[in-house]
Formats: sequence, C-alpha cells, structure tokens
Amino acid sequence: YELSSAKTAAIEQAIDENPISEPDSKEDIEGIAAVLRSIAETAEEVASEYQDSFDNMPENLQGGSVAQDMEEKAQEIESWKDTLESDAEEIDSMAEDYESKGNERDELIARESELEVQVEELEELLAAPKDRLEDDSGRGELTGKLAALKTELEGLPDQIESLTSELGDMASEVEGKAIDAIGEFSL
Repeated sequence: YELSSAKTAAIEQAIDENPISEPDSKEDIEGIAAVLRSIAETAEEVASEYQDSFDNMPENLQGGSVAQDMEEKAQEIESWKDTLESDAEEIDSMAEDYESKGNERDELIARESELEVQVEELEELLAAPKDRLEDDSGRGELTGKLAALKTELEGLPDQIESLTSELGDMASEVEGKAIDAIGEFSL
C-alpha cells in the first residue's frame, strides 16, 4: 500500500499534454475550459484510486500514516478537481463575453469603413463645381452631414481600441486563470 507517484503521473501527463496559451477566439477559450475539464476527469480518477486503496486496506491499517496520507491525497485531489471544474465553468461564461465584445468591435470596424467611404463621397461632391449642386442650401445640408459623419468617425478608433484592449485583457485573464488552476496541483 505504498504511496505512489505513478498515480499522480496521470495528472501530470494530462497537464503536460495540454499546454495553455493565450486564446484568440471564443473557440480557443472554450478549448481551455475543455482542457480544464479533461484534467479534472483525470484528477477524479486518481482521487478515486487513492480512496479505493485506502478503503481496501484492512481496518487495522487504516489508522496508520500511509493510509491517512492516501485518504488525504484523495481529498486534496478531489478538492482540486472541484476547483478545475468551477474555473472551467467561469471560463465558458467568459467565452460568451469574449465573442460578444469581438462582435461589437467587428461591427465598429465595419461602421468605420462605411463612414470613411461616405465622408470621401461627400467631400468629392462638395469639392465639385457649385453648379453640380442645385443650390447653396443643398451644399449647406451636405456640409452639415459631412461634419456629423466626421464627428462619428473621430470617436470610432478609440472605441475600437478600447474593445481590442478589453479582448486582450480577457484573453490574458482566461490564460492566467487556467494556469493558476492547473498550478495548484502539487502533490
């Protein structure tokens, strides 16, 4: 009934086979959550092995230090597994937020392109000879519209940059959370 690092080697192998890196998409984030779940499944199997080893010991040996160490390891691994599963759930919800912010940023980028085209067209129209516009009120209306488009366009780069920064922060947070959760394994 010797304590064996061979049992925990399965967990170490699951960790080594699934390196965590900063995600670039909702799918990457969901993949990280899946990795945590996979490692949690392995941890559950290992915890069960330790608990089974303890349970199968004769009662007169269950009070000994080796037996107590087995039961303690089973409980520690089970607790760590619960942490991994909880973090995987949290990371899954972060994937939805990441996708939402990414879509919002993409919409702003598309809007920025649309506005740039509209501004260019209005500037060309206003630069045309006066006789191409029906009257000065039409020119004034176009000038007002151009000013409004330029104002909207001015704010978009900051909004896009802000969302891009938030996405980067979220990606770093996901990576850090996963690495921290996995790093808690120390038997």
